[in-house]
Amino acid sequence: MSFLFTLVVFIAGLTLLVVVHELGHFLPAKLFGMRVEKFYIFFDWPRKLWSVTRGGTEFGIGVLPLGGYVKIGGMIDESMDDEAIRQEKAGIPPQPDEFRAKPVWQRMIVMVGGVTFNVILAIIIFSSIALITGDARIRLDALPNGLYVPEKSVGAELGLQTGDRLVALNGQPATYLPGGRELQRLLLSDRATVTVQRGEERITLSVPSNYLDRLAETEKPKMTLGEIDPEPIIVLGDSTSPGAKAGLRNGDRILKIGTTPTPSFQAMREALAGHAQKSVVITALRGTDTLRLTAVPDSAGKLMIGADFSRIPIEQVHYGFWESWGVGTGMAFGAVGDQLSGFGKIFKGEVSAYKAIAGPLEIAQFMGDATRSGGLIGWLYMVGLVSMILAVMNILPIPALDGGHLLFLLVELVMRREPSLKIRLIAQQIGMFLLFGLMIFVVLKGVIRAIWS
Repeated sequence: MSFLFTLVVFIAGLTLLVVVHELGHFLPAKLFGMRVEKFYIFFDWPRKLWSVTRGGTEFGIGVLPLGGYVKIGGMIDESMDDEAIRQEKAGIPPQPDEFRAKPVWQRMIVMVGGVTFNVILAIIIFSSIALITGDARIRLDALPNGLYVPEKSVGAELGLQTGDRLVALNGQPATYLPGGRELQRLLLSDRATVTVQRGEERITLSVPSNYLDRLAETEKPKMTLGEIDPEPIIVLGDSTSPGAKAGLRNGDRILKIGTTPTPSFQAMREALAGHAQKSVVITALRGTDTLRLTAVPDSAGKLMIGADFSRIPIEQVHYGFWESWGVGTGMAFGAVGDQLSGFGKIFKGEVSAYKAIAGPLEIAQFMGDATRSGGLIGWLYMVGLVSMILAVMNILPIPALDGGHLLFLLVELVMRREPSLKIRLIAQQIGMFLLFGLMIFVVLKGVIRAIWS
């Protein structure tokens, strides 16, 4: 069921991305009077699943879910249309509705349309998320016990300890508890540092330049520097829990487990872990009364009680309609900055391409995990993020990608003549070879990881 869920949310996200990207080519092509012969979601190779012809265009769904395409008459693209190549070789003038018959500026708009629509989709998604959910921020100075650093977390691997108080990130004062986006940005930056106050000592920890590589080799850690460690004031969720049976009530403050003081909720949990299925005396404060209660934690060393987070002041930021567009645009282009930083680390040799480049299987897993944890908002966030990734990848000046076509059009604009057919065909074939090679690489890498993980 987990695999099926991941597959469904991935296919749904990919379908939306393909439709939006190809609409970015289709709509301006139709606007400029170009003949659009095909509009396919997924590739119709080796065969198609379904198709229908409307207005001279064959709309269809292919069997290979690795993208999609729009075929425009008179355009030499990844389809390597034999008829278009034959006509150009023979010097046959283009028909008025062919791609090559239109002015360069119109052809450029058609080529950047897919990337533009990807960016617009991401901005719409991120802006909608900002408008609906706003932003919840927790001030670091409001955490009475500093940070709780889980064992398997980025913070623990960097050397942070429970009780540390976060002071600065990359030398800049830290005011709020950093979330996932801030942490990702930190790990992608050069010479990243984390400064904490540990007792009377101020310590600056450096993030190794190859940390992302090391992260990929270990079991998935929690993507956090630290979490909230509230006061040991409890909330009972179940009247049949070991805590309730011992006589604890909502709002009780746990002072000691046995003889061990419990200044924080995590300290209480750690103290309880040593008393699994063993009787232990709990000292609690209820109002002005100090109580001594006897409890028997379960086999996991728990009383099945929760922490009272209501005492932690959370700053809920709400964005208006127009303000949310600014926030969403910042999130979209912030994702581009993260991608460029990641490419920079690959080129510097700080991160291996094998570990850093995610293929369809990894992206599907990320999308499934985000949807499980965040529901529709989590799924939309991942769709917006992948949309920006596709935009950046597609605009790269590699033949067979939109950026490669755009590069030839820029050459034509400057030289006032189109590059020779021979050069374009060779470049297109090289580009396709590179893209197929990359696709095989990332798919095999994902399969190997799935088998060995």
